[in-house]
Amino acid sequence: EWEGLEVQVDDIEVTDEDVDNQLTALRSRFGTLVGVDRPAAEGDFVVIDLNATQNGEPVEDGQATGISYQVGAGTEMLDGMDAALTGLSAGESRTFTTTLVGTHEGMEVDCEVKVTAVKEQQLPDLDDEFAQLASEFDTLDELREDLHERAQRTKRIQQAVDARDKVLDQLLDTAGEIPLPEGVVAAEIERHFEDGHGDDEHRAEFERDLRKNFKAQFVLDELVKAEEIQVSQEELTSYIIERAAQSGIDPNQLAQQ
Repeated sequence: EWEGLEVQVDDIEVTDEDVDNQLTALRSRFGTLVGVDRPAAEGDFVVIDLNATQNGEPVEDGQATGISYQVGAGTEMLDGMDAALTGLSAGESRTFTTTLVGTHEGMEVDCEVKVTAVKEQQLPDLDDEFAQLASEFDTLDELREDLHERAQRTKRIQQAVDARDKVLDQLLDTAGEIPLPEGVVAAEIERHFEDGHGDDEHRAEFERDLRKNFKAQFVLDELVKAEEIQVSQEELTSYIIERAAQSGIDPNQLAQQ
C-alpha cells in the first residue's frame, strides 16, 4: 500500500555561504598556478613522486612520478598523504605508513612521497570584471543572484530525492518479508569479491545493500503493474537525449544500448 504515505524532508534554505562556495569554485576554474619557494601548505598544488614498499621490497605498480595533487582538498589519494606533504619543500621527501586501495586494497605499505614542485593558486579578484570573464553577466551582483537561483534549484532537486528515498524506505518496511533468489544473491556476492578484496564487514554491508536493492526492485515492479504505469515514447526519447547530453555521447548510440 502506497497511498497516504507521508515523509518529512528538510526545508530549502540557500545561505550566503552556499553562494560564496559556488563563487570560490568558479574562481578556482579561472585561477592560475604559480611556483613558490616555500614549504607546501593546505590548498597548495604539488607535483610529487610516489614509491610504495613493503618490508623493504617495491610493491608492484606502487610507483608513480609527476603526479599533480592539491593538499587538503578533501580528496586524499592515500590515507595520511596530506599530513606527509604539509611542510615539504621542492626536493624534500617523507615516508609514511598507509593502506592501499584499488588493486592492492587493504595492503599496508611504507610510502615515500617526494615533492618536486610547490605551486600556489592565485585567484582573480571578485569584481564586475570577473563576472564578465566567467559568465554572461555584466556585474558581480547579477552573477551572485544567478548562483543563488542555481543553488536553490539544486537543493530543490535534492529535497525531491530525499523524499523519494524516504518513501521507498517506508514501502520496503510495510512490504514485510520478500523471498529473494538466493542463488542470484550468492552469485552476485561471489562475482563482486572474486578478486579477494574486502573484509567480513565489507561483505556483510554489500550483501545487506544488495538484498535491499533486490527487494526494492520487486516492490517497485509490483507497484508499476498495479498502477499500470507506462512510459511514453516521448518520455523515453526525452530521457535518452538528456542522459546522452550528460554523458557526452551520441543519443542514437545510447538508444541502441
